[in-house]
Amino acid sequence: MTRILGWLKRFPKNYQKKVVNQEPFLSVDEVQESRGTLLLLIQAESFPETGDSINGLLTVRDQSGLRRVKTKTIKRDDSYAFRYPVLLPSRHYIVDCLEIII
Repeated sequence: MTRILGWLKRFPKNYQKKVVNQEPFLSVDEVQESRGTLLLLIQAESFPETGDSINGLLTVRDQSGLRRVKTKTIKRDDSYAFRYPVLLPSRHYIVDCLEIII
């Protein structure tokens, strides 16, 4: 799913340029960007825009706009993604289809 979105995001750039990106594979950056876009779309569809709390969970927005959950592990010396996991709905078709390792 994320790779399909990556190819769709590459298409307008190739269409506008005289020199087309002939790379047969998506770059790591393109895949990560499309994964972030997909997560943003899921969150926009599932959660209200207002408030810092959703169902009793305190959330914060990261630099890319994703909602992340504030957990008790904030003060640990672990990665940002571990301390602030991305908030996703439990019942969403795309979430059921994805195998996400963030």
